[in-house]
Amino acid sequence: MKPVGLNLRFLVGASLGVIGAQNLSLGIYRCSRHCLFRHFRLFSLLMNIDQIPVTVTQSAQLSEILLTNKLTVATAESCTGGGVAHALTSIPGCSAWFELGMVTYSNRMKECFLGVKPSLLSEFGAVSEAVVEAMLAGLLEQSQANIGVAVSGIAGPGGGTLEKPVGTVCFAWGGSVTRVQEKAVAFGVEASLGSSSLMRPSSKSTTCFFTGDRAEVRSKAVDVALSGLLEMAEQLRVEKNTV
Repeated sequence: MKPVGLNLRFLVGASLGVIGAQNLSLGIYRCSRHCLFRHFRLFSLLMNIDQIPVTVTQSAQLSEILLTNKLTVATAESCTGGGVAHALTSIPGCSAWFELGMVTYSNRMKECFLGVKPSLLSEFGAVSEAVVEAMLAGLLEQSQANIGVAVSGIAGPGGGTLEKPVGTVCFAWGGSVTRVQEKAVAFGVEASLGSSSLMRPSSKSTTCFFTGDRAEVRSKAVDVALSGLLEMAEQLRVEKNTV
């Protein structure tokens, strides 16, 4: 199958002027970007791309939800080495909703930058749900993002134990969004149009056991992290629009 060429031609009258041409160009850009994100799979078939990475479609879907609902996201990673942040920031316009990405690989950096208590690390180990939950709490406090994810695991090939074999990866997701009180002033009288509320998606942590080599474990962990973020963002979107 030969790649399909796309040839777009626009005839702009001389009377349109510079401002009109700029507005037209901006409209074309926004329209094409929207179409590509909403119909990415169809576009890939036209361009002879055999398979779209899951991370691309998940990141694009998450981008749309966050942008539409004015939500933000942050990441704290260990074994994935910034893979989740990389997937998210590959989407154009991510600066509108991506707040912070941290790679805290060592225990010392987890303590210094995310406030993980040494006692947690000693008792449960860096690869544990207790630790990723603490990483997430520190991340959300530092970034003030609406949703976040924390990841810690053993990508291999070494480092595994009988209790925590290579491929063990722990995740934590959570966050909140504040609905600001809306008021209106008419004839000198302040009237409340809505009430302030804090909506929290149910925080979630889990442990997965992946198979494969180091690259495969890290790739699968990124996919799971993005899937959980999508779930959190969708829950916040629903609650925000119903409160």
